[in-house]
Amino acid sequence: MKRFFLTLLVYYASISFSYAQQIDPTFGLESLNQAAAAKNAEQKAAFEAEQNRQMNTLNNSLVTKSANNTITTNQDKIKWITIEEAEKLNKKEPRKIIVDVYTDWCGWCKKMDASTFTNPVIVKYINEKFYAVKFNAETKDTLRFNGNTYSYVPEYKANEFAVSLLNGQMSYPTTVYLNEKFEVLSPVPGFLKPIMLEKILKYFGENSQATMKWEDFQKTFVGEITE
Repeated sequence: MKRFFLTLLVYYASISFSYAQQIDPTFGLESLNQAAAAKNAEQKAAFEAEQNRQMNTLNNSLVTKSANNTITTNQDKIKWITIEEAEKLNKKEPRKIIVDVYTDWCGWCKKMDASTFTNPVIVKYINEKFYAVKFNAETKDTLRFNGNTYSYVPEYKANEFAVSLLNGQMSYPTTVYLNEKFEVLSPVPGFLKPIMLEKILKYFGENSQATMKWEDFQKTFVGEITE
């Protein structure tokens, strides 16, 4: 009889241990974490691959044409420079500055590069009237411009220069217009088609903002780009 109860006790003890493993919230946690991490990595890789595929398709298939259907050549490119270079050039020949504020992960920034900033009308006008600056909003490099020093700001996950240009409203892409004295005329957030960018460029490029409201300018503007 004693042997029977001892055997029974051992049996129930083994069942209790097995059940405890099943309800223990930490049981198998390491394996679950590893599986989740692997799944996240797989999803991220798939997302990046699809994003790259779409951008490659866009870049390969996109043919930018002007109003008279002339194709953009390799020579017809915007002369992008740094903000420091623009400051130096401005001392010799004052011009307004257009700053394309972007990030490496911004898909609409890449689309604007591939379509809008390659349009021959846009390229020609910017190169003639502006100093064109590309600025990565998330750069951690320190820069000096117009007597001020700008560094990376963790709270905004952006450089102080971008925060200043965008008034803290961090949206990408954003094109920012500065006058010859480096004063901000206006930030313009969002992706812009060539037909809209032409209006904005010429509004500031011809100093129309000094004498006319934007609403009135749009009503009378006749551009070269028709689509």
